[in-house]
Amino acid sequence: MLSVFIDSMERFKMLCGSFYTQCLVGFCLLIILPYFHIGILYSKLWVPDKKPVSHDDCTCSCWDTIFKGSYESQMRVGYKHMYFNATKQTFMMWTITMAAVLGFYEVVKHLLRLHVEGNLRYSMLFLLLLDIHPHYYSWWGYLNYFNDDFYSQFVHQLFFTVTELISSVIVVRMCSSNNSITPHQLIGVLSINIVHILIGGLDQFFKQLLFMDGQTFQRMRNLGFIIPDLFHIIIPILAYKKSRSLTCCKLLTRKESICLTCLTIALFLLGKSILK
Repeated sequence: MLSVFIDSMERFKMLCGSFYTQCLVGFCLLIILPYFHIGILYSKLWVPDKKPVSHDDCTCSCWDTIFKGSYESQMRVGYKHMYFNATKQTFMMWTITMAAVLGFYEVVKHLLRLHVEGNLRYSMLFLLLLDIHPHYYSWWGYLNYFNDDFYSQFVHQLFFTVTELISSVIVVRMCSSNNSITPHQLIGVLSINIVHILIGGLDQFFKQLLFMDGQTFQRMRNLGFIIPDLFHIIIPILAYKKSRSLTCCKLLTRKESICLTCLTIALFLLGKSILK
């Protein structure tokens, strides 16, 4: 029985090592995310009472019809499943979408390759899975900013997006067991996620989660932010402690502790100055 299980696991590893399997997994995950977001979370849970659109009577006076060429004009616009205008904002929406898709796709392939080689740190894989919601939220937020020409929260979101990306890049690096976890990596991840909790808490987390001041979807959204931040503090500490056989008291040297404190304060002050 054990030999059958081991043989099955070996075949599964070989399957994951296939280039076509890596492509298929990356592709399927990209399809599932927006379906879960819009098709289930929005359509079924958030706004299930919205009326369906009439395909026969609807019009769209805001559509420039450029991408339809001479086949359609603004004088006669019928129902379309998707409308988009030929503007700079549409180009930016396309650009950030392609960057998000390609980045996600390549990370999935990289993780599958590490799994096949037996070099994947599953604790770091867990952190990357938790990162899906913050990164997806950022992409969706920028899409709405450009689509609505609403930019008052743009810089606010940009601070969180850039720091989240830096943290995720470090975690991707730590996913390989061939790469030892360095103090600099630990300091980078800890400082970023401590700052996220502090700024997010002062902004809305504590108000909406502890005092229940806000709608249900807001509290769910904030939980989707603060839970990954907490795990990004706890798991790297445990992984670093285990890899170095250290006690919690001797986790970082005095110099490294000062570096962590200074970086956290600097990021916090930068974030607060941006978010005014």
